[in-house]
Amino acid sequence: MEVEKGSKRNHEEEDPAECKKARTEDDHDDESLVQRKKQFFEQLQLASHEPLKQAGGRTKCSICQQSRKFFCYSCFQVVGDPTGIPRLSLPIKVDIVHHPTEKLSKSSATHAKVLAPDDVTFLDYPADIPDYDLESTVLLFPCDDAVSFSEIDASKIKRCVFVDSTWSQTKQIVQHPKMHQLRRVKIDSRKTTFWRFQRLSDEYLSTLEAIYFAVVEYITATKGQYEHEVDNLLYYYTFLHGVIQDFYKANRHKSFVHINNYIDYNPMEGKGQQASESKVEPSQDTNHDTNKTDVSQKLTVHVDI
Repeated sequence: MEVEKGSKRNHEEEDPAECKKARTEDDHDDESLVQRKKQFFEQLQLASHEPLKQAGGRTKCSICQQSRKFFCYSCFQVVGDPTGIPRLSLPIKVDIVHHPTEKLSKSSATHAKVLAPDDVTFLDYPADIPDYDLESTVLLFPCDDAVSFSEIDASKIKRCVFVDSTWSQTKQIVQHPKMHQLRRVKIDSRKTTFWRFQRLSDEYLSTLEAIYFAVVEYITATKGQYEHEVDNLLYYYTFLHGVIQDFYKANRHKSFVHINNYIDYNPMEGKGQQASESKVEPSQDTNHDTNKTDVSQKLTVHVDI
């Protein structure tokens, strides 16, 4: 069975084995996935990706001196020329509680820290978790008593906490004394556009998608209308999605992980040459999701940043 959206706060009451059950064939309808991605990306108002296209090769981070492309996921800063790269100011502070054993290079949440450095904080579990103000801080985590921003006085909420970890680690993190007392909030159910395969539901979002939609719903609840203020949280996300699309379209002999029709091949080009799709066993990865925590699979092609 599928894990319910309003899953219990105490994950020990859930059966992780059930959560790992493979998706049914209906979870990813081929045509709807392509259309969903296209419609979602087209309505975003983003800064130009031209600076990324012109970035060239890898560049050393000025802080850690490691070779990176586009940005340093360790130091959370743009590498190379930052001209044209958006810098956001968010209406709510975002804390990302990250399990230190998980690779930051695989975390989509690093995008948010790079793009909104003054409003996004990465915290290593458990050492960095602060004593939160329970009146002004909420935790994005679905459970029976989780509420939407529209159901509370969202103007009193100043900080939202997200968990960036594997399924088993999340059970531990949310039960930490400094996390357990936080009021839970949830966001509307949405289907992911993320490229990392996982055998659960297509309603399992990447951490970055969860952050984006939570901030959108917070703005809507406090202002009454969302006017694309934080679309650029998906600046790197949408660009890397395009990189993946272009790679597989140009290398049709390469196989993509089994997300049916994820690559938007032009049916008039390369007929009969579409890459085969191979089923692979999922591995745990660092993604937290709106309604559940995700078990993800790495891309066949490694998008190296």
